[in-house]
Formats: sequence, structure tokens, C-alpha cells
Amino acid sequence: MKILFTTDQIYLNGGIEKVLSIKANFLIQEYGYNISIVTTEQKSNPPCYNLSDKIQLLDIGVNYKRNKSYFHPSNIAKTYKHYRRLKDVIKQLDPDVIIVINYSFDFFLMPFLKGKIPLIKEYHGSRFRYHDTRKTKNLYHQLRYKFNDYTEKRYDKIVVLNESEVGFFKSNNIIVIANPTNSTSHKAPLTNKKAIAMGRIAPVKGFEKLIDVWGKVVEKYPDWQLDIYGQDYNGTKNELIDKIKSLKLQNHIFFKGITKDSLSTMTNYSLYLMTSKTECFPMVLLESMSVGLPIISFDCPTGPRHMITPEVGLLVESSDINAFAAAVVKLIDQKSVRQKMGENCKVSVLQYSDHRIMSKWHQLFNSLVDV
Repeated sequence: MKILFTTDQIYLNGGIEKVLSIKANFLIQEYGYNISIVTTEQKSNPPCYNLSDKIQLLDIGVNYKRNKSYFHPSNIAKTYKHYRRLKDVIKQLDPDVIIVINYSFDFFLMPFLKGKIPLIKEYHGSRFRYHDTRKTKNLYHQLRYKFNDYTEKRYDKIVVLNESEVGFFKSNNIIVIANPTNSTSHKAPLTNKKAIAMGRIAPVKGFEKLIDVWGKVVEKYPDWQLDIYGQDYNGTKNELIDKIKSLKLQNHIFFKGITKDSLSTMTNYSLYLMTSKTECFPMVLLESMSVGLPIISFDCPTGPRHMITPEVGLLVESSDINAFAAAVVKLIDQKSVRQKMGENCKVSVLQYSDHRIMSKWHQLFNSLVDV
């Protein structure tokens, strides 16, 4: 079976890119699929994550301006080039199924290009904020939402990551398939006096609240350290560094840049912390569970509540900095509880194994294609 994935790029360090690498490699190795990945702005960069040499990588060089909205006039002017090049690629590859991963012009163009080829839209972000803003009376936004609904209905299947997301769609062709994770022998001993957070250094990740949390934690445990891994986004990191300095936390909070071996890195820590404003089904939580690293997270819409049970971590009401700090202190205080959570994480994550999750994708493909 020939599967075509389309996305903007695969060279940046992120959850979407990591999930794609896991899925594409698995489909080749376990099912013998023919996999192609088409990007619009790879710019000759190598993939961030390891991909099988059997995967065909094609970049059509549209190169949208990433520092501007996709709907900025300078980007809209590029859509015809995008349309023509994408049309040529589809004709060349003649796939059995097309999967649109990102939310850019691929999403809007593909239903008008695919012909009779089954088409899947895969959502990685939560629709919570989008659903809430649909109440706007702004005519422009109302028209955008209507066109978005019209486009979604032209997809054969829409894949979302958790049950909470289903209610945010008007389409009746929704299916829930969680993210997969690879099994690993890595195991965090949970003895180091360090906590970790990972993610794009962007406002949506709520790291400014995590800094406030850690300021309260070090009042009781000044020997504990917080490390933050991730790539800066539009200068957010400098703003956070200024906040750290203003709170005199320079000796307690450190930015560590990017790690390509997140599993190995996580084994050096005793807690994973997440203060995001919204998450759908974050890979970092799956990875922390896979190495037996207990989690403390805001109960942000919509993903963490589907992943974190009392056996593997603690959920805290969103934006409640005092409650979050108290949860951290609790797990620092209670080493035995922390250790038990770590053991439970290793067991709980098995439900998201690549074999279990990818069998659902295999079944989906077969349901859409005459085999």
C-alpha cells in the first residue's frame, strides 16, 4: 500500500515530527508499506528524527513565511504555486491514501486535488480554543469557520487524539487514535534532585507559570533544580530569562536547549512538569511515562486528563500555581510514592505501544482502500 503524508517540514524538533517518524518507520518495517513524505518548506535541511532510507522525501519548495500568518497576503500569493506542485506530486506518486498532518494550505487544497484517493486529516493540536472562539460575531471569522467546516466534510476520515476532541467537530467522520510510542529499556532511577520540562519555548507552553511554581518549590527545597529543554519561539526564551532573573532563580532554573535523545535525557530526572495552556496528546508525557518518570501537569484542555491517572502522576487545576507547587513538594517529600508512580508509568504506557496504535492505523487504511 502506498501512503503519502504531507506537512510543512520535518527538520524542527517537535511532537508532530517525532510522531510522524515513529509511524512512517513502523508502517515500512512491520507492514511493508510504501511511504512518501511531501513537505512545503524543508529548505534542504535533514530530518530531525531518524527515518528509514526506504521513505521517499520530496520538498516542493513553496517556502511560506513562517513569521507571518498563513493568511497574510505574501503567503496567500504562494498558494497557486503550492497547488500546482502538489498536484504534480500526487500524479507522480499515485498514492492509495493521503494523510494531511499539519494545519496549513495543504488542509484547504488537498480535497480539491486528491480525486478519488481516500483522504485523512490528522489533528495534533486541541480544538478547544478554536471551538470556544466560534461564538464570535465577526463576519470574516464566521466565514472562515464555515469554509473550514466545508473543507473538513470533504475528508474521508478525521483522526483526533482523544475522546474530548470529538465534540469540537461538526463532521460525522471522526475517529480517535492516540499517539504511539516506542518501547524502551530506559528507566529513570528517580534519585536526582532535578525536575524536567520539555517543549517549544512558546507562550502556549506556560513556562512563565512554571517559573513561578519553581520559585515556591525552592523556598522549601533550594537544592532541587529545574531544567527546561526546547527550541525558542519568537524570542519567548529571553522574556522567560528576564523573569527568572527578576525572581533571583538563576541558580535554580536552567534552559538546556534541544536534545535529540529525550528518553536518555529524561532518565536523569525525578519529576516531569507540564504547565501548558492547552495540550492534545503530548508525546513528552508518553516519553516520560515510558522511562518511569512521574508527571505533574495542569489539567489543561484536553489531553493530560486522558493520560494521567493518580497511579502515574498528579493533575492540578489549570493556572493554580500554589496547588502545582504543593504537588511538586508532595512528590519530593514522598520518595516511595514517587517510586511507585514511576513503576506504574512503565506499565500504563504499554497501552500506547507502537504495535497497538499502529494496528489501528492499518485497519483504518484497509477500510478506506479496496484490498
